Amino acid sequence: GLAVGRGVELQWKMQMGSPFGWWFGRLESLEVSKEPGVAVGVISFGQFPPTTRWHRLQVLFGDGELRRCTFGGYSGGVRAVTAAEEAHWMRFF
Repeated sequence: GLAVGRGVELQWKMQMGSPFGWWFGRLESLEVSKEPGVAVGVISFGQFPPTTRWHRLQVLFGDGELRRCTFGGYSGGVRAVTAAEEAHWMRFF
């Protein structure tokens, strides 16, 4: 499952009519929201410099809703990655 400090994949798309893609990041924090079935996580994307808007994102997830991202586009779900999946992602960074 999801754990702070571990790798995750975020469903993200630029435009409403576009398909989702997956972004690899690291879960920095995770809290249960006041909304039923919803969590709030902060994900950092180390592939982007810390000074860019794409480096860190706070995201609400867990209820299947599509939400606007602060750095543009839309987010969907978040999933934990296995050690093998994380190793695969690291081949690209």
